[in-house]
Amino acid sequence: MRFPSSHLQTLAITCLFTLTTALPATVIKREEDLKSSYDYIIVGGGTSGLVIANRLTEDPKTTVLVIEAEFHLSKKMKSFPGYVGRTGAKYEWGYNTSAISGLNDRKFRIPAAKVVGGGSVINGMFYTRGSKEDYDSWEKLGNPGWGWEDLRKWFNKSETFHRQPEDSGVTFDLSTHGTTGPIQTSYPPLRYPQLQKIINAMKSFGIPTALDGTNGHSLGKFWVLNTLDPRNQTQANYHLITQRQVTKIIFENDRPNSQSLPRALRVLYSIGRNKSISRLLAKKEVILAAGAIHTPKLLQLSGIGDSRLLKSAGIKPIVDLPGVSQNFQGHAVIYDEGSSEPRSLLPALTLSPMENIASFLPLPLIAGDYQALLSSTSAADTLLPAGTHSTVLAGYLKQKDLLLFQFVTNETAPLSRDFISIRTSSPWYMPKINHRTLSHPLDLAITQQAVSYAVSFMTSEGMKEFKPVPLEGAEVGREEWVRRNMGVSFAHPCCTAKLGRREDGGVVDTKLRVHGVKGLRVVHASVIPVLPGSHLVSRVNAVAERAVELILE
Repeated sequence: MRFPSSHLQTLAITCLFTLTTALPATVIKREEDLKSSYDYIIVGGGTSGLVIANRLTEDPKTTVLVIEAEFHLSKKMKSFPGYVGRTGAKYEWGYNTSAISGLNDRKFRIPAAKVVGGGSVINGMFYTRGSKEDYDSWEKLGNPGWGWEDLRKWFNKSETFHRQPEDSGVTFDLSTHGTTGPIQTSYPPLRYPQLQKIINAMKSFGIPTALDGTNGHSLGKFWVLNTLDPRNQTQANYHLITQRQVTKIIFENDRPNSQSLPRALRVLYSIGRNKSISRLLAKKEVILAAGAIHTPKLLQLSGIGDSRLLKSAGIKPIVDLPGVSQNFQGHAVIYDEGSSEPRSLLPALTLSPMENIASFLPLPLIAGDYQALLSSTSAADTLLPAGTHSTVLAGYLKQKDLLLFQFVTNETAPLSRDFISIRTSSPWYMPKINHRTLSHPLDLAITQQAVSYAVSFMTSEGMKEFKPVPLEGAEVGREEWVRRNMGVSFAHPCCTAKLGRREDGGVVDTKLRVHGVKGLRVVHASVIPVLPGSHLVSRVNAVAERAVELILE
């Protein structure tokens, strides 16, 4: 059984399919076939990078190059379903955390895609949007134009929804879906007969029902969509080059006494360590879509970040921007005792291809004493590392106040904050990933409540016929058990280049432009200010669609 964590209260039974992606790009294999310059250079061929490239090149006069560090999945891997978590190290960066004190000094692998298509290739292809409150919090944190109502049209623009027959039993809200977007969403046709019994058990247990998990009202159980993008055409003004890693962004006007802001002018890239460095000119903008871990690393290598860190690594600061990497968040997860992989307690449903039903639950439903939990947290308490910059601290306190207020009506999110830092000035060294999971005591307390709730559901009357085998021992759910069994990542890293004001530790403004420079934007899950109670792919697509409008203004 996979227990819901304090960060994502979800009881999920999943049906997993593999993404097959056909790109409209012209794939370039040799440097001599590249143009000497492009209007836009996009660093990262993941979900957001490809959305932006597709949209920008709808204008045949606009030239775009996407640079991706790896290549496409093999034909074999495109042909078989259920490949989530099985794509292997070849298609991931191979990131590992430092020892995490809150998890008994254990270290963890962090899934991060290194392949054309990015996270949409290696994920479970769940398409959820989260609650309206998730997005409205972005606006309340000082980012006008980024609330739920503002983003709805971008969700719809990115989607083509394939509805189920009326007699299917699947509920959905047709008004909240798009019909002409590039991302195809649908429900899996296979339905196991046991599913209705589990749905009935959820209902008997008091888990409410949501009509559709994408209409902003996602608390409760609902049917979950999958994603598939079948496009297959090429565009001459859209180039893609793979197996090249961008190592640095070069700026003009980067001298301290310059009268103009530094402008992103060129990108440097290479095929590998100790290989020659190539450079390309971006006539209009460089767009970073390199993932929540690699994006802050590349910003730091290029001289944008906390000047104290940059100087210690021998890098000349271009912009002192302490918020870079300092808001790192992700959905933690608990596995059953002694397992490195999630396993079901339901003997009849132990295979990974299962049904798309999930529950996202608010704190009052899983914790009867939730008010006591919330009141135990001091308003001024941060538990951030010593030496945290004052701007980062100011932004965190605003997030914390807002989250504590929303916990009563919305899903919970972690109060612990992680960060990423480069080790040297060499781009070929992995960054130091400092996960601080459970560093805030409220995260631990809510996780314990979530474990208790999950165990109660699995042993409820409605689940008896599945003969669930409860974990033995009175220690289940206690502090040491949680610290021993919690993992740091559900493969949803985000928030390392957050949208926000510079004085609040923000990295990009409301137009996704990096503070203090020109010609450089970040468009990825990195810009999300606060971890959402949902999977990330839908909002990454919506952010990318909105970014195109901002770029073309």
